[in-house]
Amino acid sequence: PASRGWYNFLSVFCSVLLFGFLILSMYIIIGMPVSILGSVSNGQVFTSINIRQLKIIYTFLFILAGLKAIYPFLKTWLVSIFAPRIFETTSLQEALYAAIPLLIAGLAVYLICKAFKKGYKLQQEHDLTV
Repeated sequence: PASRGWYNFLSVFCSVLLFGFLILSMYIIIGMPVSILGSVSNGQVFTSINIRQLKIIYTFLFILAGLKAIYPFLKTWLVSIFAPRIFETTSLQEALYAAIPLLIAGLAVYLICKAFKKGYKLQQEHDLTV
């Protein structure tokens, strides 16, 4: 049992964190790919900025997949601290299965990033020889 003031503080704090995470997620998942597409349409395909943004995207996707896989167990652990165990936790197989789409998306972006790195190196070599 927590006091009313502590409950209000935690409620506002969690709401602010959730709102910030949602804005950051939208920027990474929507804003960065749009930025990359914009630079590609301007003819600046293999740039260090595009590579850095791709790294941020695939790292975010891998972290999100990991969080999605461990969330059911973390939730069960946190609830068991404050309440008796009244529900069953999901199995490890179900948790990992739920994270597969994010892992596949992260792997696809990782492979695209590797291709951009190779293109960037080739472009740098070409620019130095001309």
